[in-house]
Amino acid sequence: MNYIKENIKEFSICNVTLWHNLGYTGRGIKVGNTEKAYVDSPLFGGKVHDIYGDYQYSKSENHHGNQTAHIIHQVAPDADIYCLNMGVNKNKTNIYDTIPLIKNFGISVISSSHYSSMTTTNRQVTDELLQLLDKLVLVCSAGNDSYNGVNGYAEFKEWLSIGAVGFNDLTDEIFYKTYSSRGKELDFTCFSGLFIPHFGKYYGTNWQLEGTSFSAPMLAGMCALVQQFFLENAGRVLGRYEMENFIKDHLIDLGAEGWDEYYGHGLFILPDPREINISKYIIPQDSDNDTEEYPEPIPTDSLTFKEIGTIMSKDDFNKYTNFMMIYENAKKDGNEVAMNYSRNEAQKLLDKYNIEGNYFDGDDSEPEPEIPVEPDPEEPREEVKELIIDISHHQNPANINYDMLAKQIKLAIIRTQYGSLTRDKYYEIHHAEFRKRGVPTACYAWVRGTSIRDMEVEATDFYNRTKDLNPTFWFLDVEEESMSDMRLGIKAYVRKLRNLGVKKVGVYIAHHLYKKFNLDFTDFDTIWIPHYGANNGKVSSSPQFSCDIHQFTSVGRLDGYNGNLDLNRLMGTKPLSYFIEAQDAPVPHPNPQPIPDEETELVDIRIKLHDKDITVKGVFEDGINYIPIRFLENMGYKIDWNKGIVEVDYMKGEK
Repeated sequence: MNYIKENIKEFSICNVTLWHNLGYTGRGIKVGNTEKAYVDSPLFGGKVHDIYGDYQYSKSENHHGNQTAHIIHQVAPDADIYCLNMGVNKNKTNIYDTIPLIKNFGISVISSSHYSSMTTTNRQVTDELLQLLDKLVLVCSAGNDSYNGVNGYAEFKEWLSIGAVGFNDLTDEIFYKTYSSRGKELDFTCFSGLFIPHFGKYYGTNWQLEGTSFSAPMLAGMCALVQQFFLENAGRVLGRYEMENFIKDHLIDLGAEGWDEYYGHGLFILPDPREINISKYIIPQDSDNDTEEYPEPIPTDSLTFKEIGTIMSKDDFNKYTNFMMIYENAKKDGNEVAMNYSRNEAQKLLDKYNIEGNYFDGDDSEPEPEIPVEPDPEEPREEVKELIIDISHHQNPANINYDMLAKQIKLAIIRTQYGSLTRDKYYEIHHAEFRKRGVPTACYAWVRGTSIRDMEVEATDFYNRTKDLNPTFWFLDVEEESMSDMRLGIKAYVRKLRNLGVKKVGVYIAHHLYKKFNLDFTDFDTIWIPHYGANNGKVSSSPQFSCDIHQFTSVGRLDGYNGNLDLNRLMGTKPLSYFIEAQDAPVPHPNPQPIPDEETELVDIRIKLHDKDITVKGVFEDGINYIPIRFLENMGYKIDWNKGIVEVDYMKGEK
């Protein structure tokens, strides 16, 4: 994936890069953008479309619609983006023409950064879209009016209203953009200050965009990735309120605890798709009844939700589920328009199947107790004599019987962090509980550094957070392409750990990235590779590459934890003792290993100094002077960049 390098950190924080690496790029998803764009621009790669034939720009310029469309395209590069006319002018193409097109093309996400102060028009357009919310997510910018409140579509709860935050590269902090509109209608935040290619006369360069106009399309693009996941794994996309619930479950709570008017509920972070509980967001279907022959009238006693699902076809039950969710959320918000609409649509489906009863005003009767069903006996597992597990804060200590679990394993490898920004909640508890029961513990950190400096920062954080636990082994979890040269970045990470005094360092390298990343495995003391085969909880495959530890399943089951576990086995290349022997506490190296010259990517830099042309080795990136230029600045020289030449003028004593 070719990323604009200035956006990699934001994309990594939100796990966009992880989802891309796992194949979720918006493939098969249609996204609407409520503005024109220059659809023929090669910057869009044929992924932006005019479905009317006359709703597009005629040439490549830096129009707002090109900018917002490209943000969506970066986040969901394989999604098809459609320019949507959402007007109400009866003499031109308008929302009434657009509604059937949204249906026909199967658009499941609409992003709007197009501001309009015409509240009546915005309400009219939103009302027309209500009929589609069982398969459509509406995302809009909150506005750039700071404390003056949100505007445009953001005033209506049917739209997910998105504010703006930024990322400070120097402090590694996420911060509120002061222009971002705040108020009771704000739902979530996403990053602004993103970069796009220049569409105008500076074509071939990148430039930065500020405003909630660009945080909204980033979140819309993330929704497109989620829609692909559910379409491929559950057979359908999420509706508007299902998506809202999904986002609320996966975010960083910024500002005051819970919702606040600056950040809404927080910053949306895509979860690891391999850990999503689909059934939490998609109601399971118990019936394959797609017949058009409907049953006899049902007795007036109301049916349970599950019973209704056995009567309706899958498609109709999905619609009914979404209309009921719309109804319940609209009731909480006091939105009578949405309540009446969703109630009427749900009632039509009930009438279609002759289902009688009251399903809208609640029922105070106690539900009938469910009859417990005995689970099918498990097939015996293939025994792995020296079983190793790796866990993170996704395995909550409250759900673990450590006494039972500890008896079945020889080593627990415990995550300390997910990049620098996410510190695992329970890693110290996991280490303590397993050690109490005689199980040695090692540690690992998911690597997300976006530069050499960032890799070193992550390594330092990993060290500082884990050193007092004195783990038996330190592992780097490398399964995300967070910078262009992962080999160089990982070398910097390992070198930093070694300089801090860590003795045993291993690497967990994703099987599909082994060749691509081309890591220098001589940097490590052991290699750990996942390869699942049938992924049925048993050993059913072996990695194609040499390794010491094989992670053979992500759905392992052990007594003491009622959930899936990553299970690992030794490959016979190193004994268990090699991994569990206690290590001395790490002591920083007295002479830290420098970065070798061949790894600093030095280039020739031409310097004009006192009318002399000098060529030296150094680094000049993104307008920032690195070695050997920096020392000149410290000596009082003024540094300028002029047509490929660094100009250095003596300015000692001048401000």
